[in-house]
Amino acid sequence: MLERASVEVVVVRVYMLGGSSNVDTLLKRLHAWGKVRGVTVLRGIQGYGGSTPVRPTTSLTEEEMPLVVEFYEEPERLEAILGQLEPMPGVRHIIHWPAFARAVVPSDGA
Repeated sequence: MLERASVEVVVVRVYMLGGSSNVDTLLKRLHAWGKVRGVTVLRGIQGYGGSTPVRPTTSLTEEEMPLVVEFYEEPERLEAILGQLEPMPGVRHIIHWPAFARAVVPSDGA
């Protein structure tokens, strides 16, 4: 039986406006500068904020569709990474919370 330890991490969600150039820049910065291990980008089909009305999905352009960029990292590295993300174009909100990560190894060992 394998021993698997959970490690403390911080889960981060970056809420952005659409537009591939903003997302590409953010991903490059997380990969090259931040050395973040993995990132997932989720495209929202609809959303609204404090100053934006709810509109039919069919009327939204790609630049108006919300995006969520999610990753997790060690708590000690969080402030340095957030300092790189906050001034970036398209970033609207950043939320984060403590969590635990645990590596999952397939039963065949692959």
